[in-house]
Formats: sequence, C-alpha cells, structure tokens
Amino acid sequence: MKPAWDKLMDDFAGNPNSLVADVDCDGTGKDLCETHGVEGFPTIKWGDAGDMKKYEGARSYEALKKFAEENLGPQCGPGENIGLCSDKVKKQIEKYLAMGAEELEAKIDKAMDKVNVDMPFMNKALAYVKVQEAGGPEAMAALDAAAVEKSQAFAGKWENEGMVIEISMNKLKAKMKVVKSVKGRHPKGSQLEGKASGLSVTWDMPGKTMGGSIKEDGTMVDTDGKVWTRQVEEAKKDEKSEL
Repeated sequence: MKPAWDKLMDDFAGNPNSLVADVDCDGTGKDLCETHGVEGFPTIKWGDAGDMKKYEGARSYEALKKFAEENLGPQCGPGENIGLCSDKVKKQIEKYLAMGAEELEAKIDKAMDKVNVDMPFMNKALAYVKVQEAGGPEAMAALDAAAVEKSQAFAGKWENEGMVIEISMNKLKAKMKVVKSVKGRHPKGSQLEGKASGLSVTWDMPGKTMGGSIKEDGTMVDTDGKVWTRQVEEAKKDEKSEL
C-alpha cells in the first residue's frame, strides 16, 4: 500500500486542517507508536491526536482518499474549533474552561475513582438483573444457547459482486476474513471482528457502523444494502451431483 499512501500524503501536503504522514515505528517514531498501541505493520491510525482510532477500511488509493476527505479535518474542541461543537457540547466545554487546572485535575481524578470503584459492581448488578428478568439461571442459559445456535447461520463463505468473505463463529463472537477482493473494497486477507445477536451481526469499525442480517431467503444483507449469497463448498456440490 506504500504507493497509495505516498500519493495520499502528496494530496494533503500543506493542508492547514489535515495531516497525512508516516511514522518509523522502529526508529525515531518508536515512542509515538507505543503510545498509540501500534503493534503490527502497516497500521493506519486516524482522528484526534489524543484519541487515535484504528482504520479498518480498504487500502486502495481511492478508498483511502475518500475516507480522508470525509473524516479528516478540524474537530470540536476548545479554542478555535469551539464553533464546530453543538450548543450542548460547547456549553460543557466552556464550563470546564472556566475551571483552573488544579480543579480540573481533581474533577478528573474523582471521575476516574468513581469509574474504577463503581463500574465492576454495576456490571455484576447488570448481569444479575438480566438473569432475573429472563426467569432465572436456567431460562437465561436457554436464551443464550438459542442465540448462539441462531448466530451459527453466519458461518461460512459469502459472495457479493465477485467479492468473497469467510465468517467464522465462536459462540456470539464473529470473525470475518476477505478471501477474494475486488477493486475499491476491503483488500484480500483483511479481517474484522464483531458480535452476533441472533440473525444480526455488527462489525467493530472506527467511524462507521457496519453489519448485516440474514433474511428469510437465506441471503445476508449488509448495512450498505449489498446482498450476499452463501457459497456452496465444492465438496458439497460434488456430493450432491453423485446423489
């Protein structure tokens, strides 16, 4: 993807609002890469410098440029970008700006303490309430088993307009791998992880909600409206032809 990335950097060179750059994670940029959790190469991160997100989209020049044009640029925040915030967020930021640094740090420490202390108990309480609302442990286990059984319908290979993906399921956890790609879409070998809920699945992608659902006719329709058909394994085809 280096030629595509170099071309994208040229496109955004000198842009006062957006920066596209590469970092040497084995050399001078090692500390920066560790700060942002870069473990494999090449990895693409995007967004605010204080909250970088992993890019999971296609890596062709066309796909990268489209994503950059739609997602990079000034973002809501204190200072000159305050005008990009909604009235509600702007009011909240202005409230924080009126505090001194010491007061803000104390407020952050208090919030973190509350999260660290209360969150574990809240999660335990939530799990208990769900079990009780389901009718008890046995009923909850039955519901979970039914959801897992339904989600297995996603397992296998799916095709849309020449592109082929393979989905594997581990209970409600889903993993998708591109087996065959077409121009302008996710490259071959790229993977996404997600979670199924019955006959619907949602993939973990920064900046975009992506998923799909299985219809009564056995096809899978994704959030872009693309219809995927299940690929029948060659072995099964041969077995049927022999019968």
